Amino acid sequence: PYFLGTKVTSFVSGPKAPRRGTVYDGLMHISDWYPTILSAAGLKTPRGLDLNGHNQWPAIKGRRQQSPRKVDLKIKSQPKPPKN
Repeated sequence: PYFLGTKVTSFVSGPKAPRRGTVYDGLMHISDWYPTILSAAGLKTPRGLDLNGHNQWPAIKGRRQQSPRKVDLKIKSQPKPPKN
């Protein structure tokens, strides 16, 4: 499970990349990059390699509606600071 974490912008560039201006706002973890890059290059995950990451390439290319990564976000409201 991944909780909140850091949200950053990233990009994909190259001849197989989605067309310019495409935005993918699905949930993606750093562990997803390796299987995603392999898939974009037309390669398979090496046999016997157990990865925690998910292949996000179909979702980035728009062939799937959402990220294969699922997470339940439980956000509690922050306590108010004491008044001085």
